Amino acid sequence: RWPGGCFADQYDWRDGIGPREKRPKRTNFWVDAPEWPKGARRDGPQVYDPNAFGTVEFANFCKLTGAEPYFAANLRSLPAQEYWRWVEYCNS
Repeated sequence: RWPGGCFADQYDWRDGIGPREKRPKRTNFWVDAPEWPKGARRDGPQVYDPNAFGTVEFANFCKLTGAEPYFAANLRSLPAQEYWRWVEYCNS
């Protein structure tokens, strides 16, 4: 499943395509776990997602492992039409 967990609620599939070095770095709002060491939530690298692992990387990983891909739609902050565009991108 990609993206996993609560991260799917904020993930914009367009951020995870194209050259890795040109992908936008986004804030990951789902890293705020109270059991983490004090300060880890503010200054750790886990606060940002560089989008280095995106749609193509996930599809390739599934091929390598023989897994069937499952793309989790972000219907919280993106319209349903964007999920359709993601499916079209994957099938192109």
